Amino acid sequence: MSETPRIDSLFNIARGEKLLQAGKLDEAREIANHCLKGAPDDLQARYLLARVALRMRQPAEAAEHFAELVSASPEDPAYLGGLGEALMKTDRTEQAIPLLFNALHFNPDDSWAKTNLGLAFMKQAKYQTAINLLTEVVAACPSYANDVHANLARLYLALGDLDQALEQARTALRLKCSDPAHMEQTIGYLIYAIDGKVDEASRHFEHALEIDPTSGEAFFNYTSIKKFKETDRALIARIETKLTGNMPAINRAFFHFGLGKAYDDMKEWDLAFQNYRWANLLAKEPIDLSSPKLLLKKSKKLFTRQFLERHAEIGGDSDQPIFILGMPRSGSTLIEQILTSHPRVVTAGEIPALPRISERLCLEGGKRESFPDCFAEVNQKMVDEIVAKYIEALSQYGQGSGRIVDKLPGNLFFIGLIRLALPNAHIIHTVRNPLDTCLSCFFQPFREARWSYDLSWIGQYYRFHEDMIAHWRTALPPDVILDVHYERLVDDTESEARRIIAHCGLEWDERCLDFHRAKRSVATASLWQVRQPVYKNSKQRWVNYAPYLDDLVIALGPCAEPYFGEIEAHGGKAPKSYRNIFSRLAHWRTH
Repeated sequence: MSETPRIDSLFNIARGEKLLQAGKLDEAREIANHCLKGAPDDLQARYLLARVALRMRQPAEAAEHFAELVSASPEDPAYLGGLGEALMKTDRTEQAIPLLFNALHFNPDDSWAKTNLGLAFMKQAKYQTAINLLTEVVAACPSYANDVHANLARLYLALGDLDQALEQARTALRLKCSDPAHMEQTIGYLIYAIDGKVDEASRHFEHALEIDPTSGEAFFNYTSIKKFKETDRALIARIETKLTGNMPAINRAFFHFGLGKAYDDMKEWDLAFQNYRWANLLAKEPIDLSSPKLLLKKSKKLFTRQFLERHAEIGGDSDQPIFILGMPRSGSTLIEQILTSHPRVVTAGEIPALPRISERLCLEGGKRESFPDCFAEVNQKMVDEIVAKYIEALSQYGQGSGRIVDKLPGNLFFIGLIRLALPNAHIIHTVRNPLDTCLSCFFQPFREARWSYDLSWIGQYYRFHEDMIAHWRTALPPDVILDVHYERLVDDTESEARRIIAHCGLEWDERCLDFHRAKRSVATASLWQVRQPVYKNSKQRWVNYAPYLDDLVIALGPCAEPYFGEIEAHGGKAPKSYRNIFSRLAHWRTH
């Protein structure tokens, strides 16, 4: 390139940089593309284009540009860090981490690379490692640390350190973080979780809504800690007026979830269900239920009683983990509260450690097999690695604790692996009326459970769950899994709590009955209930919505059959086809 075009290119790139900083991304992209058209090997122009793609939330495109840059200059920390960030944002965290480490090797003071490395470890649920990295960033660059404090708040919240999370959230807000509405919500949540101060927490949710009037999530969180009454009509009317304006579909969905809760509190079932239905329609995306169905089929085929008995001696000896598993909204939070009120128990919450560890192990060594196929030829080394990594993941929540709770519901599909690797672990399976369970899932915005946005999908998933737990009951000794029925737990809390504590190999402690007074991190869906001694209003909640449950009842099929009489008594419909099937089965069994 001659001197004059090179000067023109440098001038244009400088102009593109200013446009990028000003947020004029389309103009910056146009300049970068123009420079590359004249000089395809211009690294500065490609670097500009890569960062524009990141800002435009197009990480896959950004990764392609950064990969070219790294290929041309493999020791440039800015290129390495950029590629690491882009890969992380395309869910390729495993590939991103070594690149970010390399960026820091060539420039140890690169706070952006260190921040992204911390965020990568946060995605892997290695929260303490992430905290250590982000704390270093705060110390080195306090003026840059507003959003770093926001992420530290999330990390401490994930670890259950609510006081430290609240301090970090307030600092992020004071330093003008990029999403003040979300930080106001976080502060409101923490104030309620720590002290149960409804009025103070509500003010923060309301302030979040003032900052961002389209924040449906702020309204939904507000409704989670409030009991709506007739005097709240004006507030409901203001929210319904707000819905006439433009906003993203997911924001609108959150508003409808909140309005559904408000009308449910006021016993206006028709309006409540209408809002819940709109919420789910707005949040719904296409899904493929063949994946859990295939996982179910493969797990039943591999993890037989004979297979587990044949490998009974290769598991670790730790009795620290307590797995609470089953369908979401079936009582796991209440059981967790009872357990963590015991002085020897802490919780890791819904930590995705076991599925992630098993997935990484399945992909190692070029196997490229999915779970559980990769464990068909299981050996001592594989099991030792699972145990070591899982116990390491738990240790960040309470090193030296007698027991640590893992309440990820999906661990139900990993009971075979749990029995294989951690035979002394304590397994608790939550059981609740299927209609209440499924309807409660429909009433919550579960981002990680996309099947929960359609009553038919929920019913199908529930049947996968029932099929899976039925298999584990035949494949394992009867004392391995403790079934805890939500309705019995609510009606006779002390007796059921004693069963739970005994199953986990612990001495009884009276504090386990005072669980509602403790401060702890909980899912928003259970935020109101955890401040109540025992939340009994969720029993038989489905009867108020019986006329709307046709799709669910059909999908549940035989799981709903014991309730057909009640369904019809409350204005719903019981499928005649199922009635005929069960009638014929009963006749066949008696003859």
